[in-house]
Amino acid sequence: MGGGSLIYANVLLRKDEKWFADAGPGGESWPVSYADLDEHYTTAEKRMGVQTYPLDKPPYDKTPKTRAFKAAAEARGMHWFLPALAVAFGSEDEEPSPGVPIPDERPNYHRRPRETCHLVGDCDIGATSAPRTRSTTPT
Repeated sequence: MGGGSLIYANVLLRKDEKWFADAGPGGESWPVSYADLDEHYTTAEKRMGVQTYPLDKPPYDKTPKTRAFKAAAEARGMHWFLPALAVAFGSEDEEPSPGVPIPDERPNYHRRPRETCHLVGDCDIGATSAPRTRSTTPT
């Protein structure tokens, strides 16, 4: 887990187990193994409420960029998947729906209410609870 780069986009990928292999003579070996981190990955994912993009649910199933990316990958025989995201599309017991209040057990750091993804790119720049004045057409 990690991020902070401009291309992070709330994507949470576990480091592939092959990357932890011993580099051999003269190479640099990792001081930890995938097995050492597995429970920590799970804890972080649970704490962050990791979800995948609900491409099978409306209105998410209509997002042009996602559909085009999937079609392009499949047309070239490439592996395509929905990565784990640090974005809320719906609460645990609710169907995914844009702009729905998220019930929090305790207030967040800023003591601001949170809402599910509005499908307007807020998630990359920091979602807010301010009134929306722009279009909510999926991008």
